[in-house]
Amino acid sequence: DGSADYEGMDGPITRLTKEIDELYNSTNSAPAGWHKKAQLQKSLRQQVRVKAHAAGFKGKTLKAIPTRVEEYARKFYVKAG
Repeated sequence: DGSADYEGMDGPITRLTKEIDELYNSTNSAPAGWHKKAQLQKSLRQQVRVKAHAAGFKGKTLKAIPTRVEEYARKFYVKAG
């Protein structure tokens, strides 16, 4: 099914969510206005894809994660600037 195995609170999914949170909270990887800059958006999606792959996601699930994360980030991680 393409999903990673659940391994409890310290499993790969929990680590992935923490890494993605750090990615979008960082002023280095996601500075103010990241949501208006195509190259930054592309870079963030690529970083999310790499992290999701490392967490064990594959196939259609892996392909969908970066876009879904970006949709979420546009709602909750946009910084004024």
